[in-house]
Amino acid sequence: MSALLVFVVVVILPTGQPAIKAELVKECPDQTFIISAYQQMKVAGEILDWQARCYDSKLKIQTFT
Repeated sequence: MSALLVFVVVVILPTGQPAIKAELVKECPDQTFIISAYQQMKVAGEILDWQARCYDSKLKIQTFT
């Protein structure tokens, strides 16, 4: 069995509106890549702020090996 994680990203758009994206993943994305990507968006003015986090969903999926 393999755990499913929930990866959540919240960004604040230049309009001040929040945008949320969540997806089920088998493993959390590389933290260095995520930080770099969203910080570049912030520096470029595409977003005002952001936060990303992985949560354990407590769900398990069967893996066939």
